[in-house]
Amino acid sequence: MAEKGAGLRLFADAEAKMNLGLADVGGGVLVVSQFTLYGDAQKGRRPSFITAARPETAIPLYERFLAGLRGHGLQVETCLLYTSPSPRDRTRSRMPSSA
Repeated sequence: MAEKGAGLRLFADAEAKMNLGLADVGGGVLVVSQFTLYGDAQKGRRPSFITAARPETAIPLYERFLAGLRGHGLQVETCLLYTSPSPRDRTRSRMPSSA
């Protein structure tokens, strides 16, 4: 996924054609860890995150994605904001912050 994202030609060249990628234009990436995008709200009023990856799976994937982007010479910033959906949930996120 990192290779695909880093290689996308999203920026115009001198001929106004989308032929340049992030590295070509000296761009960077802001990566926001957002597991709630995986929420399933098809039934009822409360989203389900049952099919989202568990932290022991998700964290290494996230870190590998960041490393992959950096491996393509991109400047990568990460953003972490953890707010619990429930006051009963006193766990803390262990996702890495900017490195």
